[in-house]
Amino acid sequence: MNNKHLICLLGILLLVCCDTGSSHLINLNAVSRIEIRKHTDSVSLQLSDQQAYYFLKKWNKSELKGSHTIHPEYHVNIYLDNDSLIRLMTHQHLIAHSNDFIYSFGDKGFFRRIWYDQAGIPHDFQEYTPVVRNKQGFEKAHHVLTDKHKEGIKKVLTHYNHHWKDVRGQIFYKGRLEEKLLWDYTLKAEDSTWLAGVDLKKSSE
Repeated sequence: MNNKHLICLLGILLLVCCDTGSSHLINLNAVSRIEIRKHTDSVSLQLSDQQAYYFLKKWNKSELKGSHTIHPEYHVNIYLDNDSLIRLMTHQHLIAHSNDFIYSFGDKGFFRRIWYDQAGIPHDFQEYTPVVRNKQGFEKAHHVLTDKHKEGIKKVLTHYNHHWKDVRGQIFYKGRLEEKLLWDYTLKAEDSTWLAGVDLKKSSE
């Protein structure tokens, strides 16, 4: 390949990259509404006009980080006035666009704050995830979070005077709890004898 062909090829690649980096821009005036849905939830929540404005402002300034897949925490649907739909997936500060192109917001808590606001959850609440202990230490155990366990952890949190909220089967508690304490709470939520003792004590008061 001679130098002319190489320069021509580099020019084409540059144009393609530039087009990929700018094609994600969205005009606010072309947007009908924007909805967000937590990956573990079945309900989509509509963003307020102010939230939509700040989202699009950040989205249009986001940086292209390459092409790969992410494990979504939230799904964002952008409905345009021409009846078309743009689907996005987010993980912390990363957003996956079409063809798995990844953009960065630079703000890991942006989508969490939006979803919390629209779901009516205070920002100082944390989502409950069971914790187990193994040879490596403590780790989250999503598979433990059955409907029965959810009812159990509600009793545990209430017994220890923690404020909590149930949003369509997702449990949130106020403040921060250490992993060791969450492990203890996880065990108690699975302990039918302990839970029965709590119910007995409550009924006798």
